[in-house]
Amino acid sequence: MAEHTQWEAESASDAQAAPDAASAPMPMPMSEPEPVPMSEPEPEPEPISAPGEAAAGRKRTVKTRTLFTGAVVLGLVGGASAGYTVQALRTPTPLPPLSVAQPLYPLSPIYDGVRTAGLPTSQDDATVVDGDLTKLLLPTPAGATATIDHTWMDLLGEADTCDDTASCFDTDLHDGVARIADTAWMRGDGLFEEIRILQYLPGHSSYADHGLNDLLAGGGAKLSMPDGIAAAGKETFDSHHEYDDHAVSVHGDLAVYFWVTSATHVPDPSIINDLIKRQMVRL
Repeated sequence: MAEHTQWEAESASDAQAAPDAASAPMPMPMSEPEPVPMSEPEPEPEPISAPGEAAAGRKRTVKTRTLFTGAVVLGLVGGASAGYTVQALRTPTPLPPLSVAQPLYPLSPIYDGVRTAGLPTSQDDATVVDGDLTKLLLPTPAGATATIDHTWMDLLGEADTCDDTASCFDTDLHDGVARIADTAWMRGDGLFEEIRILQYLPGHSSYADHGLNDLLAGGGAKLSMPDGIAAAGKETFDSHHEYDDHAVSVHGDLAVYFWVTSATHVPDPSIINDLIKRQMVRL
């Protein structure tokens, strides 16, 4: 009983001491002191010196770019001066002579005045064909009646003798036909013969050669031509219902056309061959 009374008394004293402890103020936490900034020392004033002494004490600097530029300029000037000096002190090189000795050839008889005799005018081909073409045509045979008597023919007149007038005119104009001479006659046996010379402009003589191939391109039986003469011929039954032997021969810039026509029978090929031989000899 006594022990129980003592326990109660201790509990009561502990309960009284707890509120006292709770009411007591709590201690504040300690904060670290902030560092005090250090003040920089004030710079000492520079001693005042005279203007002459400040200029003498300052150090002068030169940029690398300026040095490099100066070195390049100095090198160029020095190199040019050295090169000019070397060239000026050199001994001049003599130039080769303007004329040299020409080779000598042994004299031959031709240099002694021996010359081949020139052709007479009547045999000079260029002189002959550049003359009056109407006089180069074969004369009208004895007993024949001239229907076209050794005359000049213009391009339009020549085109009118073709089946296609416009095509013939364009062809003659394009090929460079310069002059045309024509003659024709009717023989006593009823054969009609005609010879026509076409001369081409300089540089167009190749069109005269085209006549050989053009003649054979139109069809018809091919005729045998005289040996040694550039000629082509054929035998046809033309649009006028006539038997026609037609041929062309070439001499330089001249194209010579021949016709032997019959309304009743096929002409003998030897007749047109004879015309070709005699006419080409005159050229």
